[in-house]
Amino acid sequence: MLSRFAILTLLLCSCLIHAEQSPNQHIGSPACVSCHLQQGDQWQGSPHQRAMQSADQTTVLGQFDGQTLDHFGTRYRFYQRAKQFFIDADNTSGNITAFEIRYTFGVYPLQQYLVEQPGGRLQALPVAWDARPQPEGGQRWFHLYPNEAIDHNDELHWTGANQNWNFMCADCHSTGLDKGYDLDSDSFDTQWSEISVGCEACHGPGGNHQQWAKQGDSARQQDPSMGLALRLSKHDAEHWRFKPGTNTATRNTDERTDHTETERCASCHARRLAQAIDQPGAPLADHLSLSLLESRLYHSDGQIKDEVFEYGSFIQSKMYHQGVRCSDCHNSHDQTLRAPGAAVCSQCHRAAYFASPEHSHHTPASQPSSTSTPARLQPDCLDCHMPSSTYMVVDPRRDHSLRVPRPDLTVSLGTPNACQSCHADRPDDWAADSVRQWLGRDAVGFQRFAAALDAGSKGTLDAEQQLLALAASTQQPAIARASALQRLVPLYRWQDTSTLLNALKDPDPIVRKAAIGVVETLPVEQRSEWLLALLSDPVRSVRIEAARLLAAVPEAALAAKWRKPRKQALDEFIQAQHFNAERPESHLNLGNLYRDQATLDPAKLDLAEQAYRQAIKLNPRFSPAWTNLADLYRAKGQEQRSLELLLQGLQNTPDNPALLMAQGFALIRQQQQPQALQSFAKAVANAPDNSRYHYIYGVALNSTPQQAKAVEQFEKSRALFPANPDAITALLDNALRGKDYPKAYRYATELQQLTPWNEQLQQLLQQLNAYKG
Repeated sequence: MLSRFAILTLLLCSCLIHAEQSPNQHIGSPACVSCHLQQGDQWQGSPHQRAMQSADQTTVLGQFDGQTLDHFGTRYRFYQRAKQFFIDADNTSGNITAFEIRYTFGVYPLQQYLVEQPGGRLQALPVAWDARPQPEGGQRWFHLYPNEAIDHNDELHWTGANQNWNFMCADCHSTGLDKGYDLDSDSFDTQWSEISVGCEACHGPGGNHQQWAKQGDSARQQDPSMGLALRLSKHDAEHWRFKPGTNTATRNTDERTDHTETERCASCHARRLAQAIDQPGAPLADHLSLSLLESRLYHSDGQIKDEVFEYGSFIQSKMYHQGVRCSDCHNSHDQTLRAPGAAVCSQCHRAAYFASPEHSHHTPASQPSSTSTPARLQPDCLDCHMPSSTYMVVDPRRDHSLRVPRPDLTVSLGTPNACQSCHADRPDDWAADSVRQWLGRDAVGFQRFAAALDAGSKGTLDAEQQLLALAASTQQPAIARASALQRLVPLYRWQDTSTLLNALKDPDPIVRKAAIGVVETLPVEQRSEWLLALLSDPVRSVRIEAARLLAAVPEAALAAKWRKPRKQALDEFIQAQHFNAERPESHLNLGNLYRDQATLDPAKLDLAEQAYRQAIKLNPRFSPAWTNLADLYRAKGQEQRSLELLLQGLQNTPDNPALLMAQGFALIRQQQQPQALQSFAKAVANAPDNSRYHYIYGVALNSTPQQAKAVEQFEKSRALFPANPDAITALLDNALRGKDYPKAYRYATELQQLTPWNEQLQQLLQQLNAYKG
């Protein structure tokens, strides 16, 4: 029996079935649903279907009845006029202005609202409606940054680029999007085939499929793709089966090596930067650059820290590597779980064993505790293996890395663990000791990369060795191995190159791309032998990264067969920057490319200058553009102009440490040492955790009578990043000059761990051997 929605859709859209459509064109979800009734019925009313909607009486959940919300001196008011919805909020000048709500954004647990701004921009307001039931704390207005005063001068103000729907949100909340940005007018003409997330957002344009469906049976059988750019397989509950005597299901069919479905979901459910229009069926890395396990986004063991969505976590998991797909747990069409709560895990993990005290080591609340510790409610699978973190104030997101709780890592590395969710009153080592009592050892999970990534972030003396071992470990997730290579960049000494060579040939493109980043530490003339083959890599994000690093290689130095691939890949790199031309980062990238190419063609310096100035025009507070443009003038011999430019940049961001450091260098070059020291000191004060800033300040002080203060800065640099040989070398030199030989021996010993091949250092250690005590 058809639902009312399906019947209505058939009546409204049957004409679309017979309409002539151009191949590969979007035809709209109603046309799809007219044949795929069950899927359409599930999709209707789903979070995808309501991801974005025009604001009206049926879509707006918030109470626009004159309520107000005060936030750090700003009063927001929510009200209606003639069935239109308005909010009083602070504008680009900080003045309270009435803004009409044009679109709703999301449904649950919160709903945001979009308003129009000049230049075709849609902006997400800083206040949202809590859609949760009132007993759960919902049905209220709240600010998305409840503990921060964000005024109109702040980078995160709702009117700015970082809250812009056209760039930040549109491609994942709408279907068939054309961003339509025009750099000359700095405006958008953004269009979509469907306002929200429809069928074609996942399956690709349906025009060819519709034509295929009109053909006879024999014609259809000749096209196994069914006219689809991407044909996703149906969910098969029989894919996983329990063998007799086992507690975990195994694959009933051939091993899944195809991650097409998961990558399709990752197009939106990932922390990433889109670099081209999404082409369903193409490799994920063709159109986006995935964020790795950076310390600002993830904890060192890969647990979620910032809002990273699901993909970067899931590809860390053993489940992913065994062939589990998103649709094994989630219904793709209505976004519900295949079974409620932890029962979804029982599809593959027998509840009789995994939901028992033998597995969880927790006493069910219905039974008395066998220890002096009071009985606690037995946690379920999700509590322990998918703990949640709350983002946007009210939105809990579960960690999809599906990891074994590791309280021992909490003790050694400071990472969180799921045990603390229920046992927050206990010290960190209590949970670790409890696990050791249960297992006779620390827990060991699939992910075994925390120590190496932590060492890389901290720059410990053995960090390079640990990171190389992780990068070479094909038993570990590719995203962790790529993250090891990313952290290796400031540490790599180019002694053991076999791991890097293998990484450049790795089957996973995120590993290959990360390995290219390590090659960037080589001089331009030495890069070709490492990267030429990657100019023809099958994945775009790898090709363009290789081309970027080879841009300054003279044409004559390239074999003829590589000249065309480099040009094509460089063209793709430039296209990727133009794709996000509204962002200053893209113009910075273009400026850097043209600056590098200027070694071959001096005229490129003019293009570099134009690109840097365009970045500044888009965002006057974007410090990298100021520093790079100032450095360009320095390279031209225009020292005074370089200094004036840095002063201009500092007017926009007076405390920016990068600009202050650049100003200090410019002042040094103009023999204004006292003023330079002031700039360096202020930069260090504003970025106290930056090891390199401490080192540079120490070098500047070292040429003055303030030797003791210089040593203090070197020590701070060494403490923040022990694997920095520059700071240790400076401390060694100072100790030798001061004839403090015991201290010199300690520094020389540390330096030897970083540069064991240094023969001069070996000789020095022999001379200092008498002072090793």
